[in-house]
Amino acid sequence: MGDRVIFHGRKKPDSFSARLKERATPYLEPYVTAQSNNYVRLLAKAARKKRGKVSFVYGTSVADDNRFASAGLPVMSISPLGGGEHTDSEWVSKSDYLRLINILQGFISEL
Repeated sequence: MGDRVIFHGRKKPDSFSARLKERATPYLEPYVTAQSNNYVRLLAKAARKKRGKVSFVYGTSVADDNRFASAGLPVMSISPLGGGEHTDSEWVSKSDYLRLINILQGFISEL
């Protein structure tokens, strides 16, 4: 995960500056829970049984999980297939939602 800036269709400038906008709520630190974490391994095992494959990706949103991670708790996010997040056309696959329930049941049974 390197830092990079993409300039779409424009010549890369010789230099640029960036700053964070002041706001009432604090900016939260990014986090990564290691794939070697026992809970991550158990959840991945449960997901493989139901889905056959597991992908580890880095998200870009900020949510309550950032607060938990900053307190030193391991955080994992798993979700059903869907799209249009936070819009009036948001949707979730019912069959994948039901599969997610089975994955979580398998995970819990391994604890």
